[in-house]
Amino acid sequence: MVSQREYEAVLAIYQARNAIQIAKAEGVDARAQGTLQKAEQLAQQAEQIPDRKANSERVISLARQAAQTAEDARNIAAHGK
Repeated sequence: MVSQREYEAVLAIYQARNAIQIAKAEGVDARAQGTLQKAEQLAQQAEQIPDRKANSERVISLARQAAQTAEDARNIAAHGK
């Protein structure tokens, strides 16, 4: 069985990856590419943290940053159109 904190960490990573996929699907342009790459790096860092249960706060924090950064990339691209 998975602990609540570990579940929250996995969910946060899923949400970050989903936000990145949404930004890509909406066609992030060159102006927002760096921001999207930063989101991918943050999500990857969150995924690579060993022992998500013990480090759940760090995982959740990085994943939330990744999701917000992906949303920022989406907004940059949307306002440039």
